[in-house]
Amino acid sequence: MKRSGLILVLALMVLAVFVLPVCAEEAQPFNPSLFPEDPNQRPAKKPVDASGPSSFINNGDGTVTDPKTGLMWCKTDSYQLLKKWLNWTMAQDYIAELNQKRYAGHDDWRLPTREEIQTLYDETKTVQWTYYWNTYDVHIDPIFGETGCCFWTSESLKDDKFAWGFNFIRGK
Repeated sequence: MKRSGLILVLALMVLAVFVLPVCAEEAQPFNPSLFPEDPNQRPAKKPVDASGPSSFINNGDGTVTDPKTGLMWCKTDSYQLLKKWLNWTMAQDYIAELNQKRYAGHDDWRLPTREEIQTLYDETKTVQWTYYWNTYDVHIDPIFGETGCCFWTSESLKDDKFAWGFNFIRGK
C-alpha cells in the first residue's frame, strides 16, 4: 500500500511540474517586430585567434604538451571530431578507440582527473562557444581551437552512476 501511495505522489508531482500553459485569448498573427533578432540566426562569433603566446608546446601531431605539468593533451576534443555530445560511458569508448588506433603514436590515452583538467583553465584566455543563440567565453588556451565548455573527468562516484565534469566557463 505504501508503494502505490508513493507512485501516486510521484505521478502527481510529475503532473504538477510539467505544465503546458494555454492562453484563453484567440491567437494573433506572428509579429516579427516583437522579436528583433532572427531566431534562426546564431550570433556572430570571433574566429579563434591562436596566434598569440601559448603556454603549450604544439607537438605537430594533433597533440600539445603542458610544460608545467608534463601532460600531453589532444588538441581537438571529441565534439570537434565527432560533432556529437558524449555521455561518460561513450567517453570511455572514445578513449578506448583512440588507444586502439594509437592516436598520435600513443596507446595510453585516458580521461584526465579533476585536478589535471583544472590546469587547463585560464581566465586570461578566451575561446567563444556558441550554444544555440547564446555565446559564452570558454577560458581555455586558443591552441585547442573552437572547443566546447564542458568536459568529463576520469573520476566517478556511486559505482559509476555519476561522473565529475569540468566547466571552462565558470572554472568548476
